[in-house]
Amino acid sequence: MSDPFAAKAAKPKLFQSVMLCFPRALQEIAKVGVAGCEKYGVPLHDTSFLDVPGAYPRLTDAMMRHVVLEPIEGSVNIDPADKGGYLHAAHAAWNAMARLEFALRERERAAAKAVSTLGLDCGILGDTDIAL
Repeated sequence: MSDPFAAKAAKPKLFQSVMLCFPRALQEIAKVGVAGCEKYGVPLHDTSFLDVPGAYPRLTDAMMRHVVLEPIEGSVNIDPADKGGYLHAAHAAWNAMARLEFALRERERAAAKAVSTLGLDCGILGDTDIAL
């Protein structure tokens, strides 16, 4: 007989594996996100940056810009537009997360298109088995 709790235990644990391990990093990434929303005049939940033409390469360029500037400028971003003086690593991490979100959404779109093409669309797609 299989263990009924084994499947649940095997699911990714968002709180335990991410939030408890990286609380400072997540807080700094969130600050960068809030500053970006203020800079561009968009609400916090706005993800329109993912719909910009060339979003993935743009996010990649932004991420790499901060990776490259860190050893040149030091750890803190000295761009005058960055009023918070956030770390280049936080900017790079925010862009890495945005790239990952874009890639995951693209994968979901491709899977949905494949299912739709086969005529198997039952309205259930995506892996949302994350236990909190």
